[in-house]
Amino acid sequence: MKADQILSALGKGFLSTTQTELIFGPYGQLLLRNIEDSWWKQCVVSSKYNIYPTKISQVPWTLECLRDTSGAALPFGLVSVEKVKGVMKPCTVFGLPLPASCQTMTLTTIGDKKSVKDLFYRKQRERKAWWRKFSSNPSRFVIGNSEKDGTREIVDIKVCFPQQNLTIETVSFGKAQDYLQDSYPGVLSESYVVEHVTSSELAFLAFLCDGYVEDGDSLHIHPKLAPFKALITTECKSDDGELIRELAIYLNHQLKADYLNTIVSSNSNDAKIFRTPYVIIVDNESLKSGIVRVTCQLTTISEKVHITELVKYIEAICCR
Repeated sequence: MKADQILSALGKGFLSTTQTELIFGPYGQLLLRNIEDSWWKQCVVSSKYNIYPTKISQVPWTLECLRDTSGAALPFGLVSVEKVKGVMKPCTVFGLPLPASCQTMTLTTIGDKKSVKDLFYRKQRERKAWWRKFSSNPSRFVIGNSEKDGTREIVDIKVCFPQQNLTIETVSFGKAQDYLQDSYPGVLSESYVVEHVTSSELAFLAFLCDGYVEDGDSLHIHPKLAPFKALITTECKSDDGELIRELAIYLNHQLKADYLNTIVSSNSNDAKIFRTPYVIIVDNESLKSGIVRVTCQLTTISEKVHITELVKYIEAICCR
């Protein structure tokens, strides 16, 4: 696997590079956004603890705001999504450079020693499962050995490729004072922290390398992360071309109204450029019976779906 092969398969709409940085095209930016949204939903929205957004430089101020609220009862968490310099290693992935400042996603959970220690082990499994969920080859994602860094216990989550093994996330456990220093004196002096850190750029490259198939020069992106869930195209064998196109545009609006990012194109081959996992074909039969064909790009299997069920169908196969 080589960087130029991956870039060639992607096209500039996803990614291009200079010697020192990654340049994300419009589809690449959508993929980055979907990775961050999925991380946020799994780590923050789905958490059974109260989680509060902050910035690394604003942790003391955020904790001071929470001091007199019942929402700060242990355990609770602080989440930060911001550009941070020099956090993620290595500096390159298959020759593709990581930016000096990456969009770093950090969740810090504070609690008593026993509950946080249990959370530390649970978080390792949860985070490995998250990476595997979106992988074309789930067994590549593994939990590394536990290591000590001063008073902290650290475990890396790695993705193993034949040419390079990458640390894509770190999960650590230690005393709150080692993480928060003097930002919340007294109350948290006996507390402990579990923290996990990754970056959207590193996740982007990991999933691209994982989904790239060298023999076929193709790229598989999980439907939930794909920039566009489906490409809607038309096939016309009569004079009803304008009506068919209007129906395609209408279906596109219906899908977007349910927050499913789809795109209309007159050329079904554009699915390879946009990396849409599904193609929806609207034709003469669609006008007569309301039936469209939904084709999976990975398996090439087609299903006939009535337009009244299309939103539910695409939501089920792309958002589960």
